Amino acid sequence: MSNSILVINVKSTVNVRYDVKDTLKSLRISKRFAANIIPNNPISQGMLYQAKHHIAWSIIDHKLITKILKLRIKFGSKKISDELIKSIGYKDIETLSKDIEKGDFTLKKIDNLKPHISFPPPKGGFKRSTRRLYTQGGILGENPDLTNIVERMLINI
Repeated sequence: MSNSILVINVKSTVNVRYDVKDTLKSLRISKRFAANIIPNNPISQGMLYQAKHHIAWSIIDHKLITKILKLRIKFGSKKISDELIKSIGYKDIETLSKDIEKGDFTLKKIDNLKPHISFPPPKGGFKRSTRRLYTQGGILGENPDLTNIVERMLINI
């Protein structure tokens, strides 16, 4: 079972309550289409439910983590490389992504890493409303279809 959650900020932070804005800063997703991989624990769940009308989240598997690490994670101005992975103590990106999935390692432990993952909008747009929760026919809140949306975001790269 995965112990990590992918969180994406779907809306902008204009006219957002200050406590929600602080929560988005704590999650390190204060910009639109910014994402982060966080551990699945009660503290994170509380932050997610507080900002549920601005973000979408889902459990993430190591295959998608590997794809995100290869395509979107930047170390300084360069993409993540095997030398950086070896300097952390992992032999390749696959083992790092499995540890991130289990919750044993987080991206904020790497120095000089960009504080968030930025995605472009999904190719073909959103198929559901970006103003409603998933249970009401939208994409916000806990969204099991978020992995498909992220796959469409990664196509644009």
